[in-house]
Amino acid sequence: MFFKPILLTAACCILSASASAAPTPASTAAEVIKLAVDCTHLATEDLCPLFDGKFGKVSPKVFTAGFVAAWAHALSADAVVWDGDLIAGCQNCAVTDGRVGAVHAQPNGNVAVTTRVGTHNDEDEKQPGPITHQKIVFVMKNEEAAWKIDDIIVFRKGEKPDAARAYLDSWK
Repeated sequence: MFFKPILLTAACCILSASASAAPTPASTAAEVIKLAVDCTHLATEDLCPLFDGKFGKVSPKVFTAGFVAAWAHALSADAVVWDGDLIAGCQNCAVTDGRVGAVHAQPNGNVAVTTRVGTHNDEDEKQPGPITHQKIVFVMKNEEAAWKIDDIIVFRKGEKPDAARAYLDSWK
């Protein structure tokens, strides 16, 4: 009888210690991919946690203040900001899966997280296209004690890398 409360207390302490561990850039990237997959099954993008409760407004919980500001400015300048999947950067596609690869520190303190993300064409919901995988790099910055996305660089086969921030910043 004496040992049960002690074991329960020890288990609670271990669980709370592991639950409070700070997210890493890799775990944050994995969570963003999971959110992107989950968002493809929602009835409306407004419910997607990558957005801030309103279609077209990115979430400051996921993206840096600089990315959010550049996005908002581009929207106000009538830029075509939302024209496809936010994470995969493709039109009429849905994120199906992904995995996190290498993590590289950058001289400015940011971290580049390389991922492979699967997408398929979802224009025809009854017959989605084949899944293709592409390299996507999330440039992450530690802001407000959390790793957040400061840029998304998509590498499509046969094309130059496509950086979201460069596009957004071009509307300044």
